Order: sequence, then structure tokens, then C-alpha cells
Amino acid sequence: MFGSAATLAAFSDTATVQRMLDFEAALARAEASCGVIPADAAETIAATCRADEIDFDALAAAAVAGGNLAIPLVRQLTARVAARDAQAARYVHWGATSQDAIDTGMVLQLREALQAVDTDLKALGHACAALASQHRDTPMVARTWLQHALPTTFGLKAAGWLDALRRDLRRLGAARAQAATLQFGGAAGTLASLGDAAPAVAAALGSALSLAVAPTPWHAYRDRMVEVATTLGMLTGTLGKIARDVSLMMQTEVAEVAEPTGPGRGGSSTMPHKRNPVGSAAVLTAAVRVPPLVATMLAGMVQEHERALGGWQAEWDTLPQIVTLAAGALRQMLEVVGGLQVDAARMRANLGVTHGLILAEAAMLELGGKIGRLPAHHLVEGACRRAVAEGTTLREALGATLAEDAAHAELMDAAALDRVCDPANYAGQAAGFADAVLAAWRQEAGQHGSPSGTPVTSGQSALPPGPSSVAELGSDVIALMDALQIQKAAFCGLSMGGLTGMWLGVNAPQRFSRIVLANTAPKIGTPEAWNTRIEDVLRDGMSPLVEGSLQRWFTPAFASAAGSRLDDLRAVLSGLDARGYAANCAAVRDADLREAVKTIPVPVLVIAGSADPSTTAAQGRALADAIPGARYLELEAAHLSNREQPARFTEALLDFLGGDAQQPAGHPANDGERYQAGLAVRRAVLGSAHVDRSLAKLNPLTEEFQNLITRYAWGEIWTREGLPRHSRSLITIAMMVALNRSEELKLHLRAAANNHVSRDEVKEVLLQTAIYCGVPAANSAFHMAEEVFAAVDAEGIRGE
Repeated sequence: MFGSAATLAAFSDTATVQRMLDFEAALARAEASCGVIPADAAETIAATCRADEIDFDALAAAAVAGGNLAIPLVRQLTARVAARDAQAARYVHWGATSQDAIDTGMVLQLREALQAVDTDLKALGHACAALASQHRDTPMVARTWLQHALPTTFGLKAAGWLDALRRDLRRLGAARAQAATLQFGGAAGTLASLGDAAPAVAAALGSALSLAVAPTPWHAYRDRMVEVATTLGMLTGTLGKIARDVSLMMQTEVAEVAEPTGPGRGGSSTMPHKRNPVGSAAVLTAAVRVPPLVATMLAGMVQEHERALGGWQAEWDTLPQIVTLAAGALRQMLEVVGGLQVDAARMRANLGVTHGLILAEAAMLELGGKIGRLPAHHLVEGACRRAVAEGTTLREALGATLAEDAAHAELMDAAALDRVCDPANYAGQAAGFADAVLAAWRQEAGQHGSPSGTPVTSGQSALPPGPSSVAELGSDVIALMDALQIQKAAFCGLSMGGLTGMWLGVNAPQRFSRIVLANTAPKIGTPEAWNTRIEDVLRDGMSPLVEGSLQRWFTPAFASAAGSRLDDLRAVLSGLDARGYAANCAAVRDADLREAVKTIPVPVLVIAGSADPSTTAAQGRALADAIPGARYLELEAAHLSNREQPARFTEALLDFLGGDAQQPAGHPANDGERYQAGLAVRRAVLGSAHVDRSLAKLNPLTEEFQNLITRYAWGEIWTREGLPRHSRSLITIAMMVALNRSEELKLHLRAAANNHVSRDEVKEVLLQTAIYCGVPAANSAFHMAEEVFAAVDAEGIRGE
């Protein structure tokens, strides 16, 4: 309730330790690059910097005695390095101090967490912008001191939310930039232990971690961390303001808006009629908790000399709490605003609660232009008293008051009274103010992401300054959707695109109906391998990587058969900006979504290649197992399964995106429905080309029989919910072997992939038939499978 998946993952115990180890690994490599320590020692240290090798229970116990986490962590790391290479262990943590590791680790965690906050903040801004645009002219009551004041519009109220969020977004950007700064000063902030090599090591370390290098270490100067805290404190206050508005507008007597509903959301344990503002309550809780935490950060700024005694230590638990609470409030508010139900009719009805008295100012100004302000004030004041006394409306009372005096009777006719007493005509500049905010938001929103639709650092996109990350790539997707005014879409990503899809499923699930993750994994490769590739490409350019990449992307048989048809990929790879490629390598290197993917609520299809050396089929199966309800499909391919098996990939993609045809919502009720349902399933299983050929051959002799098959076999049996099509396909193959139905067997072997049956599963079924159907039957079936699969592969290579 009080956090987001991304920030909870960023500040988990594992992440905290790993980010400190990332500092230690980068430090060793930086020192080796400057000749401070041996290169082989640096590589041994870096290879050992893995959180999964750390004893967390021992670490926690020792941290109490040591006064911080870094001391026992370095001790464990040194021991593990020594187990590999005693000489290398001498150089662990060389020249650094505990605060360097702890602060830089925190900076790396903040970078990850604040990227997620930035993305959600932009998404909330877009949701507010949608409300402001949709309800630009929707009249409602403006309330001051909780009392009815004058008419306004709901569009202006939503624009007010948006304008505050715009300022929060700018402040967040500035705070993120300041916080992304390396901490590296050694024992007392002088780096004396590194001598003349200190500036070079600091520069190399900052570059390796994609962090700015400050002119001086900032051990005792905490303004960067406090700026993050105060920025998020103001953001949480903004969210609290929106939540307060929403919750007040949800009161039974007001009932102008309602939070989105869902199973178990907003109900009462004792009063079934209630619809509680649970999302707003969570936001308001964060808005109460964050300010004193920000005060703690501010109090901790007063530090002693070059190293603090208590003030710095107070940050360790406080700052992650602030970030997590703010991020959780943001996710709650995004859900509330994104699904807010607006009752425009009730808003207009509430304008009439005072029987038009809120338009007294409008009437006074209308009359004042003709008889002067003071006479008009007295006239309208009398009409207001009359309306209250007689229980009538201002329009009726004012009309009667004017009619009673011949000098006033001609001041306002019936049409003028109607116009003045219509709330929609006295909203002032509400629409104009909303338009101004929307125009500013759209202009600023256009600065985010890549207008070309190509991810930054790739293809024809401009190379942006600074580091790349999967979170940044995901934010670009959201920005592109916003620029195109696409509220919800399906997403398909392969390799790094799959990592981006996982991030979107975790951080922006409300924007996606379905997600396809192809040839990917939540953690791809090792940091060492990625660092080597980054160094190689920055040194030698893209050309030396081309052929090695193709070898990973395609099976040898496919690559050999394709020949020059892969030249387009060679050209693309050769033409990439090496710096952009290196930035994306760093993004993949730093991404670890293994825990986060367990929270993805969107329907997901995972596609893996059985011969993929980069993201293996085993990793694909593990990914599908980790995501609730995810489907899994394995294709006979290497890393680019969409290129190697285009027909199967596309058909599986369309089948998944088109809905869950394998689990129909209801069984066909009559022959006509059965035929149509059967025809749809028959096309999905056997392929439209085969079905179309069969239908084209219909004649008076066979037509009734074919209709019977379509209605009964396909419309009655294959549509049943008791077994998924995957299982029915395997059973059918086994029965065709047992019955020695060669043509039918070939047909269903070809169709198996359409039902997400892998060739390994076909092999297991055929082995099973050898036991129960006899070796000769199984032998014949294996030959037919080879023949069918070879034909399918040839079609895939030819692009048929």
C-alpha cells in the first residue's frame, strides 16, 4: 500500500548490498585502468562483487558492531576474493572509505528509484491533462473555506493539479541531476591514499558508474540528499492536495466524483453501501508521514567537520522511506486519477444547492454597468434576502424585485436574467487558464522520449547526454504513446525490448492490455561480459561485433540458408553509433527485474528460442513461471525468433493479442454459432490457408460432411473449456499415431505450433507412443515429423 514495486526493489536488502558491491567492482577497474592496482586483481574483485555470494545474516550482525554496513561487507568481500586469489584480495576497497561505498550505493539506488518516480509522475500528469481537456467546460462549484463560492469548471480544478505536478516534475529533474554524483574522498576527504592518481581514478570511477564527479568530496555536505527529500516532500504534498479534493468530492452529500472500483476495493466490513476513498486515504497517509521524515533530513545537515556523528547515519533509513512513501502515493494517485469517475450532472446539480445565490456577484456586476455598483449591490442584496425568505431562486427573486419598480423593470429582461443566472456563463477565465496549463504541459511533454519512435541511443535517434537505462527506455515508450494520444496499447518487445516490456508491466500496467516478451530475461548476462563488450565497442567500433552478433542471433542452419539475406542486419549493425550501442549495453547490464516481474498484473506471453544462447529457453520458462498467469511458447530458433520463425512468431503474436481464444467465454448455443466458433478455431489451429483450400473444394457431395466436422469436431469439441488447445493438440497427435492416420498426423504436426506446442513436446509424445503404439508406428511418426518440420523451416527461410 505504501510503496511501489520499483522503489521497494531498489531499496531491498539485496539491492542495497549489490549497489555497494557495484561501487567496489567499478573502483577496482578504475584503479586498474590508471595503473594503481593490477588488472587481473581488478577482474577477480569485480567478478566476486555479487550479492548472492554474501552471507546476509552475518552481515547484519556485524554491521551493528561496525557502525555501518560497509565495514563487514568489505570484510566478507575480501575473504571471498582471497579464496580465489590471495594477491587480489590485497586491493579490495583500495583507497576508499566506508562512506564512499555507502553514499555511492545510495546514489545508484536513488537513480533507479527516482527514474520510476519520474515515469509515474509524467503518467499522472497525462491523466490530469486528460481530465482537464475532457472537462474543460464542465461547470461545478468553486468552494472557499469549504463553502460554495462561485462557479468554476472541473477542467480548471484538474488543470490546477496538473500545473502543480509540472512544477514537481521540474524540481524532480533538478534533484535527480544533483543526486547523480559520485562520492569518493577516501578516509578524510583528501584521497591521499591514491596520490597523484586520485583525479584520474575518480574520473574513471564516475564514468564507469555514469555519475558526475564533484569538485570536492561531499561527505559532510548533505544538500544533494536533502534536495531529493524536500522535492519528494513537496510532491507528496501535491498528491495529498489532489487526494483531499477527491475525497471531499466523494462525500455522500457531494458525490461529484468516485474512485475506480474493483473486487474488494473501497468497501466496508460492516456497511455494504459504502464506497470509501481508499486510494486517497493511502496518499493522505503518506502526506502525513513524509514531512517529519523530511525534517529529519534537514536536521541532519548540521554535521561535524569532515565526517558526521549521527546526522549522516540518520539518512540511511529515512531517505529510502521518503522515496518509497512518495512513490507509493504516486502509484495510488495514478490509479485514482486514471480511473476517476466524474459525475458532470451531479456537479451541475450542486451548483443549484444555493438556489442561484452563488451568482449574486454576476447579477450585481450586470446591473452595476447600468446603474452603478452600490445601487446594484443593494438591489441584488435585497433579492438574495427575498430568495431565502420565500424559498425561491435568485433568478425568480431578482426578476420579481426588478418588476416591482418601474425604474428598474427594463434593466434586465427574461433572456438577460436567464443568461446571468446560468452558472456556465460565469466561469470567468476558467477555460482559458486550463488551456494555458494544457498548452504548457504538451510543450514540455514533447521534450521527453524520442519523437521518431526509435529508442534513444539506437537507430536514427539522436544520442542523448548521460547514461541510458531500461527505465529511461520504458519512459520513452510512455512519452511516445502520450505524444500520439494513445491511452492503452499492447506491447511486444524482443531482447532489450523485452526488458523494456517487463519494466512497463511493472511500472505502467494500466497503459497496456497485453505484453509479449520475446527472447529475453529479467537479468541478461553478467556485468563482466557487458563491460568487456562496452570497452571493445568504444575502442574498436561496431564492425568487429557484427558477425559475432549474427552467430548469436541465428542458428547455423538458418544463417547458412539465408546467406546474403542477412546483409540488411549487417548494414544496420555496422551503422550504429558505438556510443549509443555502449549506452544500451550499460542499460541491459544494470537491469535486474527478477523480483519485480512477479508483480506484473497484465496478461503476458513469453516467447523463447530453443537454441538461443543469449537468453536461453530455460530463462524463458523461468520468466513465464515468475509472472502470474503468463503463457509460454518455445520456437525452434536462436535469439531473433521473429526473423527465424516469422510465420509461427506472427501467428502466436496475433493469437495472443486477439484474446484468449483457447478459453471461450461461453459455449456456442446453436448450430449457426457452433459453425462460426468451429470455423474460427479450425483456422487458428490448422491455419487459414489450409481451411480456405478445404472450403474452396466443397461440392454437393462433401459440403454437408465438412459442415458437420466444423460444427461438431471444431465447434463442439475443440471449443470446450475442459482442456486447452495445447493439450488437445498433443492428444490428437498421439491418437493419429495409434490409428496410423498418416495424412491427419502430418496435418496436426504442422498445426502443433499454432497451439504453442514445442518440438520437444512433440518428441516426448512420439517417444511415449513407441511404448503403447509400437516401435514401427512411432518410427513412422518420427519420419513424418522430420519431413513436416523441414518443410516448415524451409517456408520460414523463404518468408512464406
